[in-house]
Amino acid sequence: MMSSIPSLLAPLLTLLVVVFLTVRLGFFSKRAIEGRWPFLIGGVLVFLASAWETVELSADYQEWFIVTAYPVIGLAQFTCMAAGILLAVIGLAFYADYWNTQRESIESRQGKLSILDNLQHDARQPYHLLELLNQSLREILVHYPNSAGAVFLVNRSRRQFVLTSFSGLTKQETAHLEHYPFERNIVSQAVELGDPVLGARFDFVDRSGRPVQSRFNSCLILPLTSGLEKIGGLLLFSEERRFFGRTDIGYLNPVAQWLAEK
Repeated sequence: MMSSIPSLLAPLLTLLVVVFLTVRLGFFSKRAIEGRWPFLIGGVLVFLASAWETVELSADYQEWFIVTAYPVIGLAQFTCMAAGILLAVIGLAFYADYWNTQRESIESRQGKLSILDNLQHDARQPYHLLELLNQSLREILVHYPNSAGAVFLVNRSRRQFVLTSFSGLTKQETAHLEHYPFERNIVSQAVELGDPVLGARFDFVDRSGRPVQSRFNSCLILPLTSGLEKIGGLLLFSEERRFFGRTDIGYLNPVAQWLAEK
């Protein structure tokens, strides 16, 4: 009788562990947490396998089926137990990856939100305009890995863009930006309308005004405006498609406005 106690308690302990972890890890909280279904399915399989172990303790169990069926039942029980344990482990692994991703996302969001604070702190020093723009661009790109950026100021008298600051660009790309036209492009649109623009592929322009295909598959243009004055634009580039989004505008627009005021 004493030897059968573990088999009798196994289903109950399995059920308690599954319920405890489900509640403790918040698998059914409002957000869609990854790994909950593999874990729950695995827990149910382990419970069924351990419950069948209890059924086998019945005195007349050996008379329920034909003799040749018992090895098959034993194999099915073992498979159910192994699959349940495997699924539960996979579910917990997905759960850990999910929260690790969430933590990295939160850290990245906090870093982006701190860009303006960092710039305001550093700008207490007597920086010249070019130094301030270079420092601001570097601070932004720290939080956008594998990206590049540039700052255009507007020369109204000559109706042209002046490339004032850049980072992450090759010499050839920089040369192309130095000849970027003032009108009829997404940069001019963002500056003239005073609204941020999300773009797909960004093309440069050569000396003769012909478009030059670039390596960048997404871009973000933030206008530098102060009141009604159109000062210029802050450009960010990435080789990844759809790298920038509306949330990035929310992070960076206050930075652009602060730069324009400075």
